[in-house]
Amino acid sequence: MNDDNKPPILVPPRRTIPWRVLGVLTGLCLVVAILLGYLIEGWRGARAWREYAAAQRAKGVELNWDAYLPPPVPDGENFALIPWLKPIFDFVPGTQTTKFPDALGRLMNELGAATELSKTMGYDYLNSLSRQNHRRWEKGETLDLSELLGSRDNKPRAGAKEAPISAPSEPTASPEKLAAIIRDLQSQTIDPVLDEMRLASQKKYCRFPIKYDCVPMAAILLPHFSVVKGLMQHAAIRAEARLTLNETAAAFDDLCLGFYLSDTTKGEPFLLSASVRLGWRQLLTQVIYDGITAHKWSDAQLKQLSDGLAKDDFIKDMQLACLAERAFGLRTIDQVRTGEKGFRLDDLLSDDNRIGQNPIKLVSLIFPDGWLYFEQLNLSRFWDEYLDVLARWQTGECTTDTLFKDLNRISEAQDQPADGLTCLFSHRLFLRIFKPTMARNLKTAFRTQTTGCLTRIACALERYYLIHKDYPDSLEALVPKFMDSLPADPMTKQPFYYFKEEPQHYTLYSVGSNFKDDGGLIARDKKGNWLPVDGDWGWQL
Repeated sequence: MNDDNKPPILVPPRRTIPWRVLGVLTGLCLVVAILLGYLIEGWRGARAWREYAAAQRAKGVELNWDAYLPPPVPDGENFALIPWLKPIFDFVPGTQTTKFPDALGRLMNELGAATELSKTMGYDYLNSLSRQNHRRWEKGETLDLSELLGSRDNKPRAGAKEAPISAPSEPTASPEKLAAIIRDLQSQTIDPVLDEMRLASQKKYCRFPIKYDCVPMAAILLPHFSVVKGLMQHAAIRAEARLTLNETAAAFDDLCLGFYLSDTTKGEPFLLSASVRLGWRQLLTQVIYDGITAHKWSDAQLKQLSDGLAKDDFIKDMQLACLAERAFGLRTIDQVRTGEKGFRLDDLLSDDNRIGQNPIKLVSLIFPDGWLYFEQLNLSRFWDEYLDVLARWQTGECTTDTLFKDLNRISEAQDQPADGLTCLFSHRLFLRIFKPTMARNLKTAFRTQTTGCLTRIACALERYYLIHKDYPDSLEALVPKFMDSLPADPMTKQPFYYFKEEPQHYTLYSVGSNFKDDGGLIARDKKGNWLPVDGDWGWQL
């Protein structure tokens, strides 16, 4: 049989998928993969956050922002609602727009009136306060009223009207003359406001009507900071001038007003509120020091000051502020995830120059919601590191020296440079945006708490001196008549160092942040300014 006669074998043509169809299928697979990835990441993130939040609640840690809001107080007993202050928070309902747009400007103009008046006679009252070191007590020095007044050349500013107050013709006027000038300036400008504040300070509470539910959280307005600071400065300066003029009772009233004003931000759930309060207290310490140096405070006044200072716990206050600050960050992330009032992450990044925001704006619009849960997790865990270290110190598990070293280590790790995309994909974007500053603020809290303890002992030493015209050989002589017990140095949890140099002088000090006894030596730079990182922290008289 001839094979050539076999019919040919027909091979069916290969069927190929058209490239258009293939593209559609690939696209569908990619979409499914992305959707699946979104679902998986969302589930992973939500589960991780729920587990973490449950563990924190079991420990008694509150992560909800609303839990840190100060409770309401009766309007009639609220210092923040007095007619002079109320307009700066009198918002149009549902907004942060004040009904009186010039309200804050009007108050600041009133606070600055004495400065403007002083310029007509060649001075720069109050503005010079930031230029001169108003924390002279740390160097064993009293406040210099000539620097406080900001005297330049004793000549009126060019083009100014004739000065309503006669400037001293001598280049170096006496302290009494300078104090009289300051009082004249204040009596024509700020005295009525301070007198109103003094009367209002009898109110039991102070709760500024801050809009805590603002979207975004970072837009919350705090206009009272600048107003309270201005009032504090005027009250402290008036106290200094009155001390110089031997109006001790009135000076003490101004000092008490200063303490009241410094506590008006206490309890606000912001790290900034706790931080500014620390700085305000340093200004008041100078007034106390100057009165003690001149032996002008009475026994009753010194006891009242000591009893008031004994109530302060700036370290605990800073801890609570940090817990609230964490909740602030977590609430912000919630607002981004839910898109509350149209708020998006790119809105938060628009003015942020600390990260490379431009490359991540597009990615931030499409990343999975689950990543925001991871952002919350990493932000909260970072705060945990700070707070756990502080908790160990509070329970005596570590020294203050170890606490400071751990705080520095955590801060250095957080300060490692990273671009925006790296922060985004490692779920540390919000950590970079908020950049917790607990280390610096907590160290300042320790220094302020130490200052308060030193001031309490100094008040007791002055009470002893008023009776014996001499200072004791040891601090133990102050107990129990002048103090129930001696406060420990927060830096070492050991007694403060004290030695009497002669009947009229003594040195009382803490080892400071170098944790070394330098014999009471106060470190200074080339310009004579105090260096808190070196040497001891002392009260020298």
